[in-house]
Amino acid sequence: MRKQKTPSIFMKYLEYYVNTYMPEARGLSKNTINSYKTTFTLLIKYMYSVKNMKADEITFGCLDVNTLSDFMSWLENERKCSVTTRNQRLAALYSFSEYAQNYDFDAASTFRSAVLRIPSKKAPKKRRVGFTTDEVKILLALPNPKSETGLRDMVLLSFMYATGTRAQEVCDLTVKSVNFRSTGTTIDIVGKGSKARRIRIPDPCASMLRKYIRHRRIETEPDRHIFSSQTHEHMTISCVEEIYKKYSKQVYRFLYSLTRNHELSEELMQETFYSAIKGIKDFKGNCSMYSWLCEIAKNKLKNYKIKYNKIQTISLDNVIENWLTKDDIEENFYNNIDRIALHNEIEKLENITKDVVKLRIECELSFKQIGKILNRSEVWARITFYRAKAKLKERLKNEKRM
Repeated sequence: MRKQKTPSIFMKYLEYYVNTYMPEARGLSKNTINSYKTTFTLLIKYMYSVKNMKADEITFGCLDVNTLSDFMSWLENERKCSVTTRNQRLAALYSFSEYAQNYDFDAASTFRSAVLRIPSKKAPKKRRVGFTTDEVKILLALPNPKSETGLRDMVLLSFMYATGTRAQEVCDLTVKSVNFRSTGTTIDIVGKGSKARRIRIPDPCASMLRKYIRHRRIETEPDRHIFSSQTHEHMTISCVEEIYKKYSKQVYRFLYSLTRNHELSEELMQETFYSAIKGIKDFKGNCSMYSWLCEIAKNKLKNYKIKYNKIQTISLDNVIENWLTKDDIEENFYNNIDRIALHNEIEKLENITKDVVKLRIECELSFKQIGKILNRSEVWARITFYRAKAKLKERLKNEKRM
């Protein structure tokens, strides 16, 4: 019978620290514990792959300042960790070394001393983005409530704005957490450090939340999560962050598709939102908020081009040339006369069809993006474009025969 290896003192202390001390004695959140676990998993992986040392062979004595310094460098260079993440890993080692030294000073003194000698790096400050009331109105109007994900996003963003809840708290929200009463609606939240609190929800938000729960048909299932992703019942923080990015960056992506210039796109995006905020009262709702913002963005770009006359967008001529030389079109078909003729034929198309063609070949937008801008479906945009393409090819072929 094979004799099972006895875990080292290091591993014994580490297992107890992660599985018992952190959740029970310190009451740390699941996310914090998982972050610490990741740190120690990476340390064990590093010791095995670089130092050729298995987990049960690791001792406090071998974790000297040189080894830990090399581990920090490995995180940044091999794992491509940011400075912030690198500092978080160091903080986890610091916390564990303090715990270990309190229980066994002689065993952990080398490890503790090494951690204390490794400095944190200064991370670049992230610019915190704040939203005014009118900016929030625009952000909340971007999701399309006619789709399942759009409806979820609209309710989720409205809920977070109205209650000030954290992303993880929204992910953990279940049906039984919400108390609908005639005197007012409240939610029971368990936040950082397992601290429970009760928050009152404004009536409009409560009404929206109740309708959404009924829409999902989960009102009789108290343990169901109110907000779910497309693949998982329990939504993650990264999913919530992605929702914010998706809507706050839509206008930027549209502008970048036209300019291929990051700085200019950022500048024009800010001007677009500023103009939208000033004109929010004029928004009639006869198109989607996204279409309205894109229209403002196009006008901003047009004004910039007129004022400075120096922006380089994707050449329509180059795109058309590539377009027409594909799909078994003769190489000599596209010459200067054809180019002028094609421009003329595009201008003869119906306005809505012309918009589809230009958005596709000049802006290189997807059919889904085109559909959103024109307040139509992706399928409609695709069919309209290919019908226009076939019509233009036929017209130009006929002109060539004449």
